[in-house]
Amino acid sequence: MLLCTLLLSVWFFQTEGKKTTVFYGDALGYYSYLPSFFIYHNFHQIDSLPANRGVGTSIRNYFKEIRTANPKSKKGYFINQYTCGVALLESPFFLVTHYLNKKHNQHRNGYTANYEASIKTATICYAILGLILVFMILHRSFSVTISLIGTLLLFIGTNLFHFVLHQQGMAHVPQFFLVALLLYTTIRLLEKPSLGWFTLMGICLGLITLIRPTDGVFIVVPLLYGVKDITSLRNRIQFILLHRWKLVFLIFVSVLVWVPQLIYWKTYTGQWFYYSYGNQSFNWSHPEILKGLFGSRNGWFVFTPLMAVSFFGLLWYKRFANWIVVLIVVIPVYIYVAYSWYNFNYINGLGSRPMIHLYPLMALPLTALVAWLFHKKSWKTMLASVVFVCCIGINLNFIWKNSQGDLWAENASFPFLVHTFFKTKITYNDLLLMDLNEKQPVGKPFKNVHTLIDGSVDSTLNCTDEEFPKYTSWQYKVVDETLPFSYLRCTALLKTLHALPDLYKQQMLVITVESNKENSLWKAIRINNKIGIQAMERRNDYSFHLGKIITHQWDTLQFVVKLAQPLKRHDIIRYQLWNAPAQPIRFQWMKLEGVY
Repeated sequence: MLLCTLLLSVWFFQTEGKKTTVFYGDALGYYSYLPSFFIYHNFHQIDSLPANRGVGTSIRNYFKEIRTANPKSKKGYFINQYTCGVALLESPFFLVTHYLNKKHNQHRNGYTANYEASIKTATICYAILGLILVFMILHRSFSVTISLIGTLLLFIGTNLFHFVLHQQGMAHVPQFFLVALLLYTTIRLLEKPSLGWFTLMGICLGLITLIRPTDGVFIVVPLLYGVKDITSLRNRIQFILLHRWKLVFLIFVSVLVWVPQLIYWKTYTGQWFYYSYGNQSFNWSHPEILKGLFGSRNGWFVFTPLMAVSFFGLLWYKRFANWIVVLIVVIPVYIYVAYSWYNFNYINGLGSRPMIHLYPLMALPLTALVAWLFHKKSWKTMLASVVFVCCIGINLNFIWKNSQGDLWAENASFPFLVHTFFKTKITYNDLLLMDLNEKQPVGKPFKNVHTLIDGSVDSTLNCTDEEFPKYTSWQYKVVDETLPFSYLRCTALLKTLHALPDLYKQQMLVITVESNKENSLWKAIRINNKIGIQAMERRNDYSFHLGKIITHQWDTLQFVVKLAQPLKRHDIIRYQLWNAPAQPIRFQWMKLEGVY
């Protein structure tokens, strides 16, 4: 199993992982502290990158977007919304690369392929260290074989595999390592309460809370590990009192880890503590726990079903009795906090990515379940083994589809996931299914077709107002109650002029039905990733994916939507071309038909 996992990992990284970039989104935000501090000294103006240093356009655009989107601090500076914890962990790899570039007279701009490779190396190294620590923790309760199987399952059966080998540079793998280190340090500190172990725990807790302050829940790990009853609780309190000065030193070390961030905030905001996420916040009274766990949009148990299965391992909690109170406290609280975040489906990832931080703890019930299976010789063992294999297969299937550009996890629907699960290439109708959340009635013979709107025009839609995008709209008011339409068929002849690969910022065709001044139907499809796709299908060319953009080519887009309820007199149907990204688009023909 170990050999298979190694071969699979090497193959996937060589074929897919090497092609990805880490210099975008969150990963770029975390990393940017290093070039800013060691090369550009531009914390006062984060988008001021010299034009002659060879920094890519996409990186420059990222910093311009930050400058535009983020509010200024009271001192008039634009603040990096991410903390510097990940950069601290990446700094040894960065500095080695920086030195080697200098030695070999190569570009030292912080953003060349060498620097990118250093961040990928850092991610893989922290993953390996984290998995080794998980194995060592498991080996305290299980045999070598069982511990190894549990560790490997945790890697290939979860989205940890994706963030280690395909989407490097994010905070989740370093945090996985730190939580594993915290668990192991907790064991050793209680066995041998030396100042060295207290120091290491202080560094660990400082980094965990610096990278993600909401992960402060892990502070209870050293407090509750080994607590099983009142007697053990009293013993823990006595232990704390006995080593109170070492505990004070631990707190001092944890605060010391925060010093670079505090200095940055104080210098550029005037405050020691600064909330850098603007209007992004938590909704504590309405957490989306069910959607976060079971939803089609990055639901934890949907994309990583092995973790749902691992909860059954709690039935054998006696195998890891020292950890059971920690699990009972940390997991529910962590889930509540994670899914109280306004964006509970956590974009820019595969599956529920914050849950990766729980994996060192979740390895315990998972491995307990494996141990139980190994001691059974019955159909139950065979059935459970099949379940494990299916869970791994589902996880790897989603990871592969994502790497091929055939999956957008944060905007997926269950019909799309199910319909495309066994498909190696998506089609035009699959793209419609993702947008509309309903299958197209392919091959369905419509009995009657009634033209409602026929906008035969030749025009270019421009827009400069991004907050309130302009659109072209056609309207039809129902005056006849004898039209028992089941579907609306929408057609448009269009040509896009600019590549818009961001699926959140694409031009759209929108159909709405207003009944009694309220929308009874709202459906939309993205335009930019569908132009030219049908022609490619006819040529048996299935090289397109969700981000495939073809510009300056006329194409007829058509989609059908099912009416939520029968049309009534005075209902208003609107057929619109939305231009949210504020880019020109050509259109010649817009047609809307009622069919049944």
